[in-house]
Amino acid sequence: LQAVVSTQSTGIMRILGETWKTLPAPKKAVYKQRAIVEATKYDNFFKTTPLDVLFEAEDKKEKKLMMKKFEELGRLPKKPPQSGYALFISRQKGNPRLSAPDNMKLFAEKYQQMSDFQKGRLNDDVRIMKERYEKQMHQIFNP
Repeated sequence: LQAVVSTQSTGIMRILGETWKTLPAPKKAVYKQRAIVEATKYDNFFKTTPLDVLFEAEDKKEKKLMMKKFEELGRLPKKPPQSGYALFISRQKGNPRLSAPDNMKLFAEKYQQMSDFQKGRLNDDVRIMKERYEKQMHQIFNP
């Protein structure tokens, strides 16, 4: 059933894409304007809605998306990395001439060459970031 639905939605998207390409510019402008209005409503919902709405989310995926939007708008603190390695990777600047997998290989090699002391400092930074995050979340939801 999943494969059938996926195939059908792919076909529908293809038809919609072809229809969009043939629409005259004035008709496209109407849809683009509607999209801007709806996007503004969506953003305003997250700017004004109490954070308690997170507790009402029934689906884990829905809750995760809502939390991400609240983070983007600065209403929730950004979640810290899960490990010292993840923090290390987030601080690296990739070589634009290399592919993403090649950059990741270089970062992994760099990390492996680091001393235990350096890795420990990264883990300490993550621990501090997690403590700060948990404290901020506690203050937000338990004022």
